[in-house]
Amino acid sequence: MGLIPVLQFLPSSYSVPKGQDRMTDCRACPDLSKPGAGARGFFTLVVWLLLGMQVWGGQAPTEGSAGQSDCPASDTNRPSLPAPDVAESEFEFDQTLGTSQDIDPFGPTPHEVVAQMLKMARVGKGDVVYDLGSGDGRIPIAAAQQAGAHGVGVELRPELVEQSRAAAEKAGVAERVQFLEADMFKCDIRPATVVMLYLYPRTALKLRPKLLRELRPGTRIVAYNYGIEGWPRDQEELVENTESYLDGVLYLWIVPANLSGTWQSSLETPAGESLSFTLQLDQTFQKVSGKVVHRGLELPLKDVRLSGRSLRFCLALPDGESLALAATVRGHRLQGHAERVTTETGSEPPPTRMAWQARRDPATRTPIDPGRRRR
Repeated sequence: MGLIPVLQFLPSSYSVPKGQDRMTDCRACPDLSKPGAGARGFFTLVVWLLLGMQVWGGQAPTEGSAGQSDCPASDTNRPSLPAPDVAESEFEFDQTLGTSQDIDPFGPTPHEVVAQMLKMARVGKGDVVYDLGSGDGRIPIAAAQQAGAHGVGVELRPELVEQSRAAAEKAGVAERVQFLEADMFKCDIRPATVVMLYLYPRTALKLRPKLLRELRPGTRIVAYNYGIEGWPRDQEELVENTESYLDGVLYLWIVPANLSGTWQSSLETPAGESLSFTLQLDQTFQKVSGKVVHRGLELPLKDVRLSGRSLRFCLALPDGESLALAATVRGHRLQGHAERVTTETGSEPPPTRMAWQARRDPATRTPIDPGRRRR
């Protein structure tokens, strides 16, 4: 509605009806009883009406409304984040803080979701739980309170770090939690056995190489609502959130060992003989494929499963039987066992375990993150 239609509906003079009180604070409204104040009061009233219509129509200007949204376009199908409390709204999106190029806005993880994240990661007393972008510190504090773990929060905003430390003191777990005012992209995260994330996809994607490079195989990563682009999760489940009308999603990854390359293997047979063969493995994240080469014969691997440092696969033998192999990865070494598997049942004796070990040529090792291979 423009100015002219508003003027048409206004009387030629304006006064406060008798018996009707004015605003409590009379400094906020014009005194129309003074000489010459009618025009000024009339103009002020028009301005008030125009501003009121903007507010009532949902068009009131808000801070940051002129720029682009902080939410990436790829997240339009994701559930909306819970609206922060009034006290939390002071932490605005800011790209000038610290050394990270982008700083995600602070949005606290609901307490109910925090408990389910700890459960999904199977956090126990021996764990070291890192929360990257720890906000008000609720996840490290909950890890210490609920599971007896050691919690570490990494947060760039000094206000939130101080708030977290005060909350840990109040909760009585200050001796088991630590809050670092640091850049998550430059902070040493190698001690972690569990990593918690509540980050925008762009930030998680940027963090992906660091997670795979620094975290030890078997480390569990749990993310709330947003995944890590390109990295298939090992587990996914819906999570209830009674603090909001929207539920969310939790994602779990188990950091895989890097098995890529050429391995020289030896198998000790029940007769005491040593059988040597070459194991060639290709790997993208936790997905592994490959083959065994023995005297010019190539045998593909089947049912390959990798979880952290634990490798299992089956090898189809020319005689129709299979060999099931399992090993633990230790850097450039594999140490495990093999069992001959037959499809026949009845009086067959239980399979005999055979010792199996392998050593990799370090020069054949390649990155398991496709993004790093293209560089």
